[in-house]
This record gives sequence, C-alpha cells and structure tokens, in this order.
Amino acid sequence: VKGNGTSSSQRSQTAGTQSETVRNAPNKDLFVRVLTNKKTVFQGEQLIATIKIYTRIGISGFDDMKFPDFKGFWQDEIKTPDQIQLHRENVNGKIYNVGILKKLILTPRHSGKLTIEPIDLVCVVQQRTRQRDFFGFPVYRKGKMEIKSPRVTIRVKSLPPLSQNNDSNFTGAVGDFKLKSTISQTDI
Repeated sequence: VKGNGTSSSQRSQTAGTQSETVRNAPNKDLFVRVLTNKKTVFQGEQLIATIKIYTRIGISGFDDMKFPDFKGFWQDEIKTPDQIQLHRENVNGKIYNVGILKKLILTPRHSGKLTIEPIDLVCVVQQRTRQRDFFGFPVYRKGKMEIKSPRVTIRVKSLPPLSQNNDSNFTGAVGDFKLKSTISQTDI
C-alpha cells in the first residue's frame, strides 16, 4: 500500500507470522536429553535409553535429526508412536512440554566407559514477538533452532572369568530373569 509507510516486513506481520531465522537457541526453553535407566552395568546387561525433547516454545516440526550410532552398543528400538505425544513435566521448578523422540534397548559389547554421543536436532519453531498485527493479535516469527543433547557416559563392568567365580551355578548370564510356563491342557 503506497503512502501509509508500511514496509514489506510490516505487511508480513499483519499475517501473524514472520519468516526469520531464530538465532541463539534459548537452552532453558528448548533442549533434548538422553535419559538412561542405569549408568553402571555389566558387559551384556541391557539398559534403556529414552531420547526426550523439552520445550516451552512452539515447535511446528523438525528440519533434521541426527542420532548417534551408539558405538560400543548393540541396539534394538522400542516402538513408540509415530506422532510425538507431549505431556507436561516439571524440571527444576519449570513446566515443560515433553515428548519422546526415540526409545532404545542398548546392550554394551565390551567393558570400560562407553559414551553416547550427542543427538543433533534442527527444530522449526514459532516464537512470539512483542509486536501485534492490525487486529491486535500477537505476531510470531518462524525459524530454526539447532539443539544438541549432552554426552552420556555409561560405566560397563566386565564379568569375572568363570574359573574365578565362587558360585558354581554361574553360567555367564547377566540380569534378572523370570521364567513362566503354562500348558493349555492337563489331559490329552
């Protein structure tokens, strides 16, 4: 519109969304973590790793996801819903929307310290600006934020050799096992 002093940037604000790159990802409002149910295991003992995203800002999708290769572990993926389901969690006194990105069973292949490398995510986010459009509605800007999870170190203890084990019943299996058997008929 000529003569009213509005620039193309201001006109795009009236649509409610600006398209800009968001700089300086606010780590306190958006982050990703790898949570494990154990930090110390024996070689061959399974642990569960859950990759979660925590957000206090609007996410409309992911542009890129790079998961590590989990070097030193065998891995089996636990089925999770295709659509990320958010729930609320309190983290250090702040409420976040939290979603599970991936869940894995990891089995260490050797003893020592094994490191789970960071997960890299590029999130498409919408951030509210202080500006308002012509009708008084808030203006949002859309952009991308790159976030990384911290490294996670797992301490893997080696099993004692079978010849040095005091328990003569030890066969090398690690973990808690339950065996349940049933039969369909007792008379045939």
